[in-house]
Amino acid sequence: MKIYIDVCQNLFRNIIRDLGRMILGGFAWMLLVSGPQAQARLVIVGETVHRSALTPGGTGSGTITVLNRGNEPAEVRVYQTDYRFSAGGESDFATPGSMPRSNASWLAIDVNQVSIAPNGTAEVNYRVVAPNDATLNGTYWSLVMIEQTEAIVAPARGNNPAERKAAIRTVVRHAIQIVHDFGPEAPPSLKVLQKAMDHDSRGKSFSLDVENRGGGMVRPAVTLELFAASGTRVANLETAKVRLYPGCSYRYRFDLTSIPAGKYNALAVLDAGGESVSGAQYVLDVP
Repeated sequence: MKIYIDVCQNLFRNIIRDLGRMILGGFAWMLLVSGPQAQARLVIVGETVHRSALTPGGTGSGTITVLNRGNEPAEVRVYQTDYRFSAGGESDFATPGSMPRSNASWLAIDVNQVSIAPNGTAEVNYRVVAPNDATLNGTYWSLVMIEQTEAIVAPARGNNPAERKAAIRTVVRHAIQIVHDFGPEAPPSLKVLQKAMDHDSRGKSFSLDVENRGGGMVRPAVTLELFAASGTRVANLETAKVRLYPGCSYRYRFDLTSIPAGKYNALAVLDAGGESVSGAQYVLDVP
């Protein structure tokens, strides 16, 4: 039993570590306390990122539609958190309203618990009232969490340790990002925190940790061009565009598995749109 618990704890730690990289739009995850039998049944219908412009003192509203694809009723909990992530993979789901650019306290949600019939839907409505504060500028955000929790198998007890079973409890969570922008678009400000060459079981790669030091959310295009000593361009590599909120950072990873070993001149370009383009030059020793 101790070995089993240790395995579950390691699995849980790995899931938490990877959550910080799940920021391409909305995201969902399933935590298994034990066992492979449970399956997620909830589906968010429509967009998982609700983004709109507001003015100080302005109001807005939105609806989150949840579909139960299961054959049994689903009991669903609705709650809020703040959200921040960093390049190392850490995610902070803090108390709602505790982060400097949180809009959680502006939101009023009409339900905190709902039962959804099999193959049925439920609507979670929210209304937002922005503070009448002329200093509001840039992007403010938080999460509305849709969570289903259920016990699938009750623990079996007996004198024989081989016959004992742990209970299976599934926690299925969907996170909907609620984002509001104020004023004219804030000038982007991106900073490369560190760079690293990695060579492990996944292959070889080069990564850049980039932080958003501006006041607005951006989705920068981050590219890497490699040049041989002769000046010939060897590769032009791209990464996915992710939503990068103010004060958050992300690790952009470039796969170099197909690049022959050797030294290359590299040009990294960070394009946040418009005239906000910056670059950095490196010499990469590819193993």
